[in-house]
Amino acid sequence: MRLIAFFAWAALLPAAVAAQAPPAGVDAYRGRALTPGAWTLRLASGSSEASYGAAGLSRLTLRCEMAARRVRITRPDHPAGPIMIITSSVTRTLAASAELTASDPLLDAIAFSRGRFVVMTPSSTGAAGDVLIVPAWPEAARIVEDCRK
Repeated sequence: MRLIAFFAWAALLPAAVAAQAPPAGVDAYRGRALTPGAWTLRLASGSSEASYGAAGLSRLTLRCEMAARRVRITRPDHPAGPIMIITSSVTRTLAASAELTASDPLLDAIAFSRGRFVVMTPSSTGAAGDVLIVPAWPEAARIVEDCRK
């Protein structure tokens, strides 16, 4: 009788594990093309900013306020609602205009992601909305460095 109960319980295990599976990592986007654009870096007294976009339209901005040692991550083209960042090591959902301390591990994950990271705005149904696949170029790492000085 115990053996039958064990097999009944074991049959339910794969369904329970599948229901708790983590969201797809950056590798799920590996075969997709990068979002068209390039990083630009702007340095000013007391701040630095890296923006990703094309044709003068910024789609992602990382801005360091050096005195406060904080990095603000924004999606200028989607100013409201949360944003999800997926790197090769971390997945995190942030507020629309998130401000992180310079020591936040997410910033390291962005800077050292394997070639790319993903920034998405979930749709109102909870599914993936607008997805940016952004190259992990040195500009993002520079912002983190500036805030840690």
